[in-house]
Amino acid sequence: MTSNQGGGTHPGDPWSPDWKPATSEETPEEDWPYDESLTLSDAELEIAELDDDEELEAESDVIEPEAQEPEAADTEAEAEEAAAAAEREAEEAAAKEAEAAAAAREVEEAAAKEAEAAAAEELAAREAEEAAAKEAEAAAAEELAAREAEEAAAKEAEEAAAKEAEAAAAEELAAREA
Repeated sequence: MTSNQGGGTHPGDPWSPDWKPATSEETPEEDWPYDESLTLSDAELEIAELDDDEELEAESDVIEPEAQEPEAADTEAEAEEAAAAAEREAEEAAAKEAEAAAAAREVEEAAAKEAEAAAAEELAAREAEEAAAKEAEAAAAEELAAREAEEAAAKEAEEAAAKEAEAAAAEELAAREA
């Protein structure tokens, strides 16, 4: 309201029913009722603006927690979901590790069995070689014994033939002498 409240209206009074905005030509500045005490300085305007900003911030602080409650609930639900997903992933990873460990054990067992089989084959081959060597030795011994027997028989036959020849020669000599 203007300073002339209650007593008639000034032609430039915006509260007047027939008020129209005046141009500077129609209403010179000196005709306006101007009271410097009613105007705010720049510093006062800045302070007023700051106060308004603080009030708005205070109001928004009051409103924000209520507005944030659903967001907090959503965030909590998302966090729980993420934690459950992480737990599932950890369980799956543990199961895969256990499977991998079991597969590694099976591979180790198979490798150990293969090594045992290879060692058994090698032992069997060595035993076969040894048996073949013994058979070869026995065959050589038999051959040597047969040769020795042949040589002994030949010597006996020679000695017997020599004795017979001597006996025949002695008989022949005795017959000549007689």
